[in-house]
Amino acid sequence: MSEPAITKLKAEIDSIISHSTTKLILPLLMLFYLEYIERNKNPVVENNLVKEGYYATICNFIRNYLHHNFNIGGEFNDTYISRLSSRHRFLRQISQRKFAVQDDYFSNAKELIRYMHVKIEEHLNAKLANLVTLKKLIEEGSSHEELKKQKKYLLSVINGNDSRRFREFLETGFDRKAENFLAMSYGFEICMFSILKIFLLKFGCRLYRDTRTYAVDKGGDISTNFGVVYQIKNYCLTSEEKFTELLNELFLNFSDGRIQQGNVFLIVKDASDGVVAQLKRQSINCITKKGVTDLLDKLNSEEKREVLISIIREFNRELLSDVCRKCKKVEKAECPYSVSIPSSASLF
Repeated sequence: MSEPAITKLKAEIDSIISHSTTKLILPLLMLFYLEYIERNKNPVVENNLVKEGYYATICNFIRNYLHHNFNIGGEFNDTYISRLSSRHRFLRQISQRKFAVQDDYFSNAKELIRYMHVKIEEHLNAKLANLVTLKKLIEEGSSHEELKKQKKYLLSVINGNDSRRFREFLETGFDRKAENFLAMSYGFEICMFSILKIFLLKFGCRLYRDTRTYAVDKGGDISTNFGVVYQIKNYCLTSEEKFTELLNELFLNFSDGRIQQGNVFLIVKDASDGVVAQLKRQSINCITKKGVTDLLDKLNSEEKREVLISIIREFNRELLSDVCRKCKKVEKAECPYSVSIPSSASLF
């Protein structure tokens, strides 16, 4: 096949990877098909082989290429097969239970497999390098030289006299080329929750995330053991239109009594003075990102450490892949990528 034609296929792959906003499901499913047809030299794949083959591809990619299991693969659904046919021109349907990889992909499978390995790894590392480093430091320790440097840096951040460097760390992470903790998917909600959670524990108040966050509405709900409800919205509240939309949503979600008693708090990235005043007139409390991150000034080094552990725990809830077949079996303790929640931090 000509180079322009192969370039077009790679561009299609790039588009599918870049538009996978949560766990990379379709790219890993495509990789399974390409590896399968390359082994068998036949573009036709029976549907009954796809599910387990997809899971095996995830496990292999995690162990041999990625070396972490953030944002990689989700539970299989048969609709993903038809999506690769109807939306992406990767498969063509032969019968009800049988699809074939399109001829141009089939004839270039070997090169495209290598390309997908590189592009998937690059995509995830560009997004998640900071998160992966923090997870390794907290859950695994710092045996490698580079991790030792990162440990030294992070200890200096949390042991500082003020929290300025801690706030900068949330904005930049270890690697400025990767997405920071506040900017990555779910990051704003998770960081706001973790800071509030540890701060309010000082007063015997407990916070609970009621739902997992969703990229569509950029929001998360937090309940407490003292009657207050927090709702986190990952946007700047500056326009009248946005204010009206939000107000309608809050009155729909919460009873008038709870709002009138001042028990509903809204957390946003930023808000104009006018909008904050209007919310206050409706008995709705509004806290900006700066208002929450300023609370870090009131935390000691141990409490800042707990904020980091909470951040990793909540990212685990949102982004860890738990589809590895081996990790669901008795021998999961032998798998370095089995899903676990950190109970302690080896970093500190």
